[in-house]
Amino acid sequence: MASGSDDQHLNIYSYQPDSSNAQFALTTTVATGHRANIFSVKFMPHSNDRTLVTCAGDSQVRVFDIEYSSANGNIAATSAFAASARSRRFNNFFEGTRYLSEGNTNARVYRSHADRVKRVVTESSPHLFLTCSEDGEVRQWDLRQPSEAYPPPRGGQGFMAYRPGLDHDDSNV
Repeated sequence: MASGSDDQHLNIYSYQPDSSNAQFALTTTVATGHRANIFSVKFMPHSNDRTLVTCAGDSQVRVFDIEYSSANGNIAATSAFAASARSRRFNNFFEGTRYLSEGNTNARVYRSHADRVKRVVTESSPHLFLTCSEDGEVRQWDLRQPSEAYPPPRGGQGFMAYRPGLDHDDSNV
């Protein structure tokens, strides 16, 4: 199970059906790099629960490969976190939990929405997914394409650009 929240972290839990203490155990947390609340998280189909997509209030969509650091022996990327106060509290409280960052998950950032992105919808493909945003657009993304292949947001760059009641063109929504 995966969750995202206002603290801009992605948490991954494993199911423990035989546990008397907790049915789910936190196994991995990812510092996503989002700058606002995470509204939706999905595992990509046919990825062995390795690839996750998040969307957030910062108008960004991010894709993470949580096995990337293991497959590439990339342990150094977590060393900066190991020295932080948050990591010491985290490691003391959640012993045995992996802490990853956007750097050691081969994160990809998609910036084509002009307002908060509220939902991620997966298809039966390991490459395609959809996002819905408060900018009035639904977009389909293809992981085989680089993030630079997608156009910048319409109606101005960035966070909170679209607001109901302001002058905008609804003719193509």
